[in-house]
Amino acid sequence: MSNQTGPLDAREHEQLRARLRRDAARLRDHLAGVAMSRRLRSSTPHPERADTDEDLRAARNALRVRRALDGTLAALRRMADDEYGRCVHCGEPMEARRLRVEPTVTACPDCERPDRDPV
Repeated sequence: MSNQTGPLDAREHEQLRARLRRDAARLRDHLAGVAMSRRLRSSTPHPERADTDEDLRAARNALRVRRALDGTLAALRRMADDEYGRCVHCGEPMEARRLRVEPTVTACPDCERPDRDPV
C-alpha cells in the first residue's frame, strides 16, 4: 500500500525516478522539435513574411518547456544526491502525495508561503 502522508518509500521513489526520466525524454524531444521548426522558419525564402506573433508564441513555449526540463533534471539530480523529497529550504521531508502530484516540487507548503520567514 502506498504511503499517503509520510515521506516516499523505496518503491514510490523508484516509480517517481522512472516518471521523471520519461518526462525528461519527452521534454527533450519537444525542445528538439521546436528547434527544428525554428530552423525551418528561419530558412524561408522571405523571412520578412514570418509571423512574429507565431514566433513569439513558439519562443514562449520553448522557454516554458526548457524550464520544465530544468526542473525535471534538477529533481533527478536531487535523487542521485539522495536529497529528493526534502524541502530545499528547511530540509524537512515532504509528503509522498505532494511529490506524486508534482514530482519536481522543491519546497514544503510552509516554506512555499510568500509570507514565511527565510530559513
